Amino acid sequence: MPELTPADRQLIREGLLIEYAPGHLAAADLTVTPSFRAVHFGPLLGNATLVSLSAMWVYTGWWPPSKPVSLCIAHPTRTGAAVTERSAIPARSQTVIGGISIATPAKTAVDLLLQESVEIATQAIFILLNEHLTIDALDEEISRHRGRWQIQRARRISHDLREYTDHLRRLELTYRDENSLTAARTRHAISIKDAFDL
Repeated sequence: MPELTPADRQLIREGLLIEYAPGHLAAADLTVTPSFRAVHFGPLLGNATLVSLSAMWVYTGWWPPSKPVSLCIAHPTRTGAAVTERSAIPARSQTVIGGISIATPAKTAVDLLLQESVEIATQAIFILLNEHLTIDALDEEISRHRGRWQIQRARRISHDLREYTDHLRRLELTYRDENSLTAARTRHAISIKDAFDL
């Protein structure tokens, strides 16, 4: 693993460089989209697949501040320092971004639910729910992992997330209706004012 110099660490603190894998740096402006982020992993992967927090970083650019940067990959036949898990990820749970094999957002979320703390996993899932993940896709992926350690916890969290997002959606609809009613009343008041030249 390449060692970071004090100058590298300073540029990281200033936000000009990003450490995307231990000892591997990229200019921050070259990590603004998922495909830009994914391309950096090409030389590190071989025929492995990005999973867990590395996949999360590719999708969103987010890494938990409390955890040191690591390279999270799955390889079907090899284990070693850089391999998070030895497994063959089914094709339905993989996608390609920037030419790199990466776990789908749903597979990434399930991996995080099974491997990380509840705090890190739920924070990551909320970020993924903004544009990459649906609760239905999460539930479908969870159903493929019967018998895995912590799967019951993952099901409970997914259920709670569904209730929470449904509640937020109802609130949004309520406020949208109230705002529409207020806007309609304002338009009506303006039209009355115009009609009577007040």
